[in-house]
Amino acid sequence: MTADGVGPADDPAARPPPTETLRWTLTVLPVGITVLMWAPWVRTGQTTRSSFEAFRALQTLGLDQLTPLRVIWWLLPVLFAAVALLAWVGRIVLAAVGLTVLASVVGFAAAGMWASDTAVWGSQVSLMGSLAGIAVSLLLLVRRFLTRIEKASTLEGSRLRR
Repeated sequence: MTADGVGPADDPAARPPPTETLRWTLTVLPVGITVLMWAPWVRTGQTTRSSFEAFRALQTLGLDQLTPLRVIWWLLPVLFAAVALLAWVGRIVLAAVGLTVLASVVGFAAAGMWASDTAVWGSQVSLMGSLAGIAVSLLLLVRRFLTRIEKASTLEGSRLRR
């Protein structure tokens, strides 16, 4: 608020980040997490496998109960692309919520793979990328929520003064 308590302060820290920065952040994080899904996650024999190859190998071994998870896993890159698209069409909050959910799915899978004896660097870096995506999107959501509360209280205060 300004000194008279009517308008917003000209303090850069009080303003939400520019929409362009949010768009790029909500594009780079999903793309990075998606790329990391193709990194080597597990070593089987002399071969390293990405997360996609690991799910395929589990199904080949007869673990058919993982089929729904495998289908969802193959859809994740498309869903991450949808998150980036939502950010670019101005649906920042919806994109942040989507990033939180999708990064959580990848994070849980990466943590499970990392716990195995055959894990390699891809699962570890994917877990870190997922945690970064979750943290950034949650911070963005909290910031947006607090900004809206502040705007509502400023509006209410200015109405009371009239």
